[in-house]
Amino acid sequence: MHPTCVIAPSRPENERFAVVSSGTWTVVMAHGAELERLQEGRDMLANIDAFGSPVATARFPGGREYEAIAGDNPLTRQPTLESLKGVLQKRALALPSFAGTGGPFVGQRGKLVDTEQLDARERGALATLYCALQTDLLLDLLGAPSPVIIDGPLTENPLYGPVLATLRAAQQGDLKARETRTLTRQYSPATIVPVRPNAPDSCWDTAPATPLRLATPLDLPGFEDYRARWRAEATSRPPYANPQR
Repeated sequence: MHPTCVIAPSRPENERFAVVSSGTWTVVMAHGAELERLQEGRDMLANIDAFGSPVATARFPGGREYEAIAGDNPLTRQPTLESLKGVLQKRALALPSFAGTGGPFVGQRGKLVDTEQLDARERGALATLYCALQTDLLLDLLGAPSPVIIDGPLTENPLYGPVLATLRAAQQGDLKARETRTLTRQYSPATIVPVRPNAPDSCWDTAPATPLRLATPLDLPGFEDYRARWRAEATSRPPYANPQR
């Protein structure tokens, strides 16, 4: 069983939420999502939660792909906001896939676009963007509810949580002006990205077992256009465009 499952008992059995567990694989589990949305050809399946209920799941080899895109320079592990802006300004893209197995783009050859002028931190920012965009896509494919809880090494990346929060806020036009929070556990990194910021206060009445830290979406001009460009180019090529059922 994937380690993320240990989070489930700390939340009500009937609560709708999603979990993103990062590591060699980035696994997205949507508690309360419809199983009818699962597509085997896109590496989507059903897991079982701590209550014995099926949970819609999707995954991609995020850790492997991050390394393939970013390289092995230590600076790539700590991308900055300035390096992220540099990637956007240079219109650099990483298009899937950069691993030989698993994920919605399996069988599709990875492609780097306009990356020749990127420095080490910008390569890390590009890899971070790639993982956040893949996560965002899987959350959409699953019809994942909020909040979204992120666990594992990606919580140590200073940009991943805020970038994912920005992507999820952009999905809901009226949420842009509202608070969208990212919360992270201190003892074992985990992040919560509520995309439903005006959810009932009961969602937060009970203090979590460990302190959580807040993060907010980023103000990135042109980011929605970048997201649209990435998704259009990533999903228009086979085999993604015609997945095997």
